[in-house]
Amino acid sequence: MYNLFVPPDQIRDDIARISGEERHHIHVLRLRVGDEVRLLDGTGGIYEGVISTLRRDEAVVKILRRYHRRSPARKVYLYQGLPKGEKLDLIIQKATELGVYSVTPVICRRSIPRIEANKIPDRLRRWNKIAVEACKQCGRVFLPRLNRPRSFDEVLGEVKADLRLMLWEGEREKRLRDALKRPLPKSVAVLIGPEGGFEEMEVRSAVKAGFQPVSLGELTLRTETAAIASLSIIQYELGLLG
Repeated sequence: MYNLFVPPDQIRDDIARISGEERHHIHVLRLRVGDEVRLLDGTGGIYEGVISTLRRDEAVVKILRRYHRRSPARKVYLYQGLPKGEKLDLIIQKATELGVYSVTPVICRRSIPRIEANKIPDRLRRWNKIAVEACKQCGRVFLPRLNRPRSFDEVLGEVKADLRLMLWEGEREKRLRDALKRPLPKSVAVLIGPEGGFEEMEVRSAVKAGFQPVSLGELTLRTETAAIASLSIIQYELGLLG
């Protein structure tokens, strides 16, 4: 059964109306009237039904069964130093698959790219599309929150997570797994630098804001690899994976 994404406002009673890119996706999958599909609304709702009508610009699904999952008890917030190129696309895709609650790009001192203010709405739409496709692929029922890029200082002032971790290659004693001891926190924020990592001034500021510098080990990983590795370790320790 194929997963499709439908915003909650497109579902009324036992009828879901699908348009736009998801209607095109139905065409690509060569689905027909009578085929069964599973609909995800991004807020925990799961709907199983059959395609009852196919029009050029709209598909109608008759809902037969519906379920709702609760939001995960423990939340992971990713604060990702803004990387070069399209690396953030990959990070958002994998972070979505790994169950993060939110992703916030962070403009650090060593962040080379800058996103112009007038281009942020387009970037957010692009990132949301990537997250939707990742949710459909892995069956995740909650869309992550994708935030506009923030300055490093903004992030330090807004993070409220129980456990705040900062990946830093200069940390020689404490590894990530050492910070995830029981009792497990209900919320974890992980701050990852861009290419080139953090400047020492940023590390000092983060420590003052309650972040713990931690290491992933002896290897120096690319920023996108560090994001995937750290989220995997955190979600394993919190019980989502493994």
